[in-house]
Amino acid sequence: MPVSSVFISKNPGEVQAIASFCTERGIDLHAEAFISFEATGISCKPTSDVYVFGSKNAFDFFLEQKPGTENKLFAVIGEATKKHIESKGYPVAFSGKEAGKPDLVAREFATWLDGRRASFFLSDISKKSLAAYLDPEQYEEFIIYKTELLSKKVDRHFDVYAFTSPSNAEAFLQQNNIPDGAIVVSWGESTTTALKKHHISPQHTLRDSSQEELIQVMNIEL
Repeated sequence: MPVSSVFISKNPGEVQAIASFCTERGIDLHAEAFISFEATGISCKPTSDVYVFGSKNAFDFFLEQKPGTENKLFAVIGEATKKHIESKGYPVAFSGKEAGKPDLVAREFATWLDGRRASFFLSDISKKSLAAYLDPEQYEEFIIYKTELLSKKVDRHFDVYAFTSPSNAEAFLQQNNIPDGAIVVSWGESTTTALKKHHISPQHTLRDSSQEELIQVMNIEL
């Protein structure tokens, strides 16, 4: 099926690489997030030397508190958050090799942590996947922002639907459906699981959950 239109559940400013790809090929791109974020207002006082960020937003809300980060190690689940943090001048000591496989990354993280204690900075709806193989005494959690689902109607259909998180998929499907024959792309296994609860089986589940990987999938489908 020729691809002439693509939906992705991210704001336009977050998908420059995909936008360039679509423009070069005459593909109509509709980028729109179906979630919003709000700081919880709590004061974080971590007691560990390893700081774990569940997303780019978690890091940004963390920085707003102007914390001390000297001699701290930063850890994330995937490459996108790693690049975001390092673009702000902070090195990342641990990043999962395949962000789309949270169970695998959780095992890698537990091995890397090697008994040390960690502080997690998360959304209120985080899956908390990186802590799956840690003892409860080994980590603490700080819910530093809230995620709100934005249920809204999109009055058109697309050839490709790319869902970037379980919450984006859930919010989209509250008022919208996916037409027969459309290609569905999921950013990782957690998002695939969320879609399957609505009887939607993605044709592609991304391993790295990145714009570059989505472009590779698009090249296959074109």
